[in-house]
Amino acid sequence: MPFRPGIAQLVFWALEDLEKRGGIAPIRLVPVAINYLYSRDMTGQIDRALRRLERRLELGPAPTSERTVPDALYARLLRVGNVVVSVAEKEYGVRPAAGTALGDRLASIKEEIVARVARDLGVALPVDQPLIDRIRRLLLTMDQILAEEPAGSDYEQQVHRRRQESLRLLYIELRVVLRFVATYEGYVRETMTAERFLEVIRLLEFEVFGAPRRYGPTVARLEFGDPIDASAYWTQYRHDKRETLGRVMGRLESAVQS
Repeated sequence: MPFRPGIAQLVFWALEDLEKRGGIAPIRLVPVAINYLYSRDMTGQIDRALRRLERRLELGPAPTSERTVPDALYARLLRVGNVVVSVAEKEYGVRPAAGTALGDRLASIKEEIVARVARDLGVALPVDQPLIDRIRRLLLTMDQILAEEPAGSDYEQQVHRRRQESLRLLYIELRVVLRFVATYEGYVRETMTAERFLEVIRLLEFEVFGAPRRYGPTVARLEFGDPIDASAYWTQYRHDKRETLGRVMGRLESAVQS
């Protein structure tokens, strides 16, 4: 998911204020990457977590032999994921073609939920807008409606409260999409670490049990990149704000990724 320009915009607004007060000064964006790592072998916890999900979904126990080998754990994770996605497809009336990849099936469900919520809210969403931006817009619209105090006659207030109650259910559905928005097929397979296994398992636990478990212990590893002086882009920003914001955020994003 691309970085959003908000942090750079705040910095340039600050530079605008400084200029009004007599002159700009350096304001630096510091790239920071935080990586949470388990400090001990988590194979046993991954196995137990999968067993809980397998029992809940009535999948039957996995074969005892080589149950905790990474490839076997991944196969079990896929089996659980397939069941969760199949149930969601049935619930939302999504009918994928035979042989459709799991990631594409999950993407179709996310799109269907977002489209359904948008229809119920009467909100037109640009089809080329990233999914996360469409979700944010829908959540903002729902927040505004849910925060409104009912007004008018008793009957009007009753209708408004009923509308709010129906939106709370949509809110829950949209939160499901938000949890899975960054998940894609192969995420665990490409780097079969305990961190990725348990990240996806926690998402599945949230969906199946209503809440994720806590796993640990973890340590947080922080890495800091070279600061980016936003004031160096001040002249460019005054000439073309949008392009400069994109350039600065692109540089920041690249620094964090590296």
